[in-house]
Amino acid sequence: MPSPVDDQYMVLGIPWASSPTPEQSTSPLLPMIQVIGGIARLLRILKSDRLAEPALQAYDSHFNQCVNAFPAQHQDRPNGYINPTELPPMIYLQNARLMLHRHNLTPICDFVERSAAIDHCVLVAKDTAGLLRRCMQPSGEPRSHEAEQHDTWESRMISASSAFLCTHVWRCTLFLCFRLDFENALSCARASATLGNARPVNVDCGRYLEFFLQEMISKLDQGAKLDTDEEMIAYVSGDLQGSFENSWIWQESKDGVHLGKPLQISSEKDQKHRKSQIQSLPPAKSQTKEYDWNGWDDVLRTMERMFHKKEKERQHLAFQVQSLRPSMMLPPLAPSPNSMSPSNRMSIKDLI
Repeated sequence: MPSPVDDQYMVLGIPWASSPTPEQSTSPLLPMIQVIGGIARLLRILKSDRLAEPALQAYDSHFNQCVNAFPAQHQDRPNGYINPTELPPMIYLQNARLMLHRHNLTPICDFVERSAAIDHCVLVAKDTAGLLRRCMQPSGEPRSHEAEQHDTWESRMISASSAFLCTHVWRCTLFLCFRLDFENALSCARASATLGNARPVNVDCGRYLEFFLQEMISKLDQGAKLDTDEEMIAYVSGDLQGSFENSWIWQESKDGVHLGKPLQISSEKDQKHRKSQIQSLPPAKSQTKEYDWNGWDDVLRTMERMFHKKEKERQHLAFQVQSLRPSMMLPPLAPSPNSMSPSNRMSIKDLI
């Protein structure tokens, strides 16, 4: 909300509703209103099967304007501390960007469109990881030793957490692992591990992430290419498969092969039929127990192992490239001017 200090910018003769610059702004309220206004329109276009490039560019431009409207302390210092209580407006924006581009993961889109969708989702995930790293550090404020013991970044993160934050960080971790960016994925996973069971949904996110890593490692051991593996693309889409309107793995088709098109429920009769099918399903078993998976520590160990393995492969490849380079040959020395002088030349008479 606006603070009383913002009144200094309400100068006579200047429209009071003019947008302050990032240096003048002390509250993210204005960009937050812009984000919410864009989400209402975003939900409408997400009902289509695919998003065209002009629509994606228009929304990217809108979201970039929202980012530039945030206070300067959230932009100018990429390594500066951010209080976790200030995260929600920026996380809402990042989540809207992720929802926008994740929509084109559907098999209706061609390989280029799906690859571009994953690339943009990874960019959003990297931005989110950067925000989390800025929260996971000491605030730098002068405080007593007792206050530092009780008021840590971990306690601030837990107190500011929400189910929305947990699910967004989980989605970002999936995309980062999918592109083997374990450095940023570890930042997201460490934040999720810090939250622990503070939110029940975070336990489910950890369980799914553990399963995802196991499947991904198995695919990589088989030499599969993740970008073209339909099973892994469905896994990385996460909760996108949680609704009949957006999913493509639950649809009915002949010969047991999915058509790659999200279900379209147009008429009211179809909606009632679909709801009756859902209601007739047996209730899902409770999976909020912590003992049916190995916990966040095991997820972090798996990611760290994959990170070190990738670093060793990168170093080995760099060594091979270096060893294959031809040795640099020094150019032949030019004859010195003194050696070409008449006194140093050997005559034919001397040779005879």
